[in-house]
Amino acid sequence: MIGASARAQGASGYGLGVLAALLLMSLAACDASQGGDAQAAAPPAPGPTPQLWQVDVLGPSGAPQATVLACADDTLRRHFLLIRAQVDGRRCVDITPPVPSERGWVLRCQSHGRWFTMSSATKGDDTDDFRAEFAMTPLYPEIDGLREVRRFRRIGPCPAGWRVGDQARPGQRPLRRKG
Repeated sequence: MIGASARAQGASGYGLGVLAALLLMSLAACDASQGGDAQAAAPPAPGPTPQLWQVDVLGPSGAPQATVLACADDTLRRHFLLIRAQVDGRRCVDITPPVPSERGWVLRCQSHGRWFTMSSATKGDDTDDFRAEFAMTPLYPEIDGLREVRRFRRIGPCPAGWRVGDQARPGQRPLRRKG
């Protein structure tokens, strides 16, 4: 499985890395276009057939900075929004349970003796096309926080030969999930 990471560097020298269980965010920017007819019908609703999702990491202007395609069933799709963090290579351990909101959650975690607030919020239709905003905010002003926005768009059924958990950059062969 590919981990995703983004880094923020604070004055104290601590780097903040956010690891997602699924998506590679440190990709070089690439062409996310899939071609095809713009008038094509919407893909079938998610269900028992694994679906191909395009995930774009959006920059400050809202333009995609990185793109990955992922084959996901409903169970894996629900994990798109579950992020756990690492700070300088050590897991940020939850010190509170996630507090759900209507379209997200918030929790506190601790790493290297420091506390952080992690949060996630979504907008859009989480069965077809939605945006997720993740934030990791240190409770210490000398460390910078991290904010990231991802757009998840369902393309349709996974291509032949793809298995749930497979991922690829557009135009490349999928990387196999272990297991």
